[in-house]
Order: sequence, then structure tokens, then C-alpha cells
Amino acid sequence: IDSLHLKGRRKMAYRTIHSKGDYRTEEVAAAGTITPGMLCEMTSAATVQAHSTEGGRAERLVAMEDALQGRAVSTNYSASEIVTLGLPVPGTEMAMLIASGESANIGDELVSAGDGTLKNASNLASASMNEQVIAIAVESFTTLSENTLKLVRIV
Repeated sequence: IDSLHLKGRRKMAYRTIHSKGDYRTEEVAAAGTITPGMLCEMTSAATVQAHSTEGGRAERLVAMEDALQGRAVSTNYSASEIVTLGLPVPGTEMAMLIASGESANIGDELVSAGDGTLKNASNLASASMNEQVIAIAVESFTTLSENTLKLVRIV
């Protein structure tokens, strides 16, 4: 497959969060609004919320679309709804939410932006904030105008 074909395929809108690779599924009640593609974390109340520490350590919990209920990647979960979570193994490719204003090249390291989205590790306020790389950019993108799903490879 030539690079133009791949480039065009990756620019289309995502219909699913999972692209390829292995992952396990869990279902947990939402502590607040959760958007498919968000990096999530468990709370002490056994609910799930958007990952809240910029550059911080994270279990790889990715909010998935609720396809069994006929919901698309654009449909948010509300507080108390059961969220379908994917726990991907390293190498799995998923469409994850990238923070507004971010840019990345293929191969750039992505970390938690502290709000459930990912950001380029080079854009952290301080290098000491980078405790854990979550994913690697599989497609390049320039200055996003809003939180946007982009293809990443889980590390």
C-alpha cells in the first residue's frame, strides 16, 4: 500500500475507537461526562473519570464507544452511566482524544494533558512533569482547533 493511500485513510472520521491490536473490556460507572477516546482513571468511589494529572502516571483505560447501544464515538457518557473501557496492550492502535492546540509528527510521544486528552510531551510546562508516555502518534497533525480523535499506538 502506498503512503498516499495510507495518508488518505487516516484522515477520515473515526467510527470506532479501536483500530487494531488487543485489548480487554471493562464496564464502570462514570463519575462525570466521559467522551469516547478519553484517557480515564478510576476514582476511590469505584467510578471512572477523565485522567486528571498532566504528564502523570496512568493506567491505560480508554473510553470506547458503546456500540452495543447503537452509540457512536461522538456520543458522550453522562454521570452514572456505564462506560465501556478498553484496556489496550502495548502496540494496540486506537483513536484517542488529542487536546485542542496540539501538533505532532508521526513518532512523537504523547502524554496525559490532565483532562482526559493527550498532548505532545514536548509541550509540557516542565520536562519533570513527564512521568509516563501513554502513546506514540501514528499520524501527524497540526494545531488542532478542538479536542480531536487521532490515531495513536499505545506504549
